[in-house]
Amino acid sequence: NNYSKGSPQTYYWDYGDGVEFITSSTEQFSHVYQNNNRVDTTYTVQLIAENQCDRDTIVKSITIIPYNLDAFISILSEDNSFCEGESIKAKALGLNEPDNFQISWFFGDGRKETNSDSISYSYEKAGVYTLVLDVYTPACGNRVRDSVELIIQPGPEIDFNVNSFGCLGDGIQVENIGDI
Repeated sequence: NNYSKGSPQTYYWDYGDGVEFITSSTEQFSHVYQNNNRVDTTYTVQLIAENQCDRDTIVKSITIIPYNLDAFISILSEDNSFCEGESIKAKALGLNEPDNFQISWFFGDGRKETNSDSISYSYEKAGVYTLVLDVYTPACGNRVRDSVELIIQPGPEIDFNVNSFGCLGDGIQVENIGDI
């Protein structure tokens, strides 16, 4: 929006992307930035207002966030199989400026974590869980999700049977009844 005062007669706009515009109107208008870089790009917007008395300049910056987000989960492990209680480390990759996004991790066990591009998490119970990364750009309304299946293995449950008494020189019978 143009909030210039003092009855300027001419406005010179420079959008910082090679497009310049000259007008005598104070009406609102729009400019569309093209950002195909898949990275946040900051442009310097300059407005020069001029009348018969003087000239004034104001400069502001705008960061254009690409529409096509690339966010995906990187598990810091050789595979997606872990043990109960083992710490699992994951990172959201493809985000150039994590502060520009709302980041949520859903662990598949009813718990979640927000506003961090990396996590360390452990599952208390064996099973198959789906880890979901949800990235949202409030400024643009863009959202991307990625998910990965994690297999959490149980620890061994050991037990065995043996007679409570035995005679010297006799063999004893031992039976493994645990689950390995």
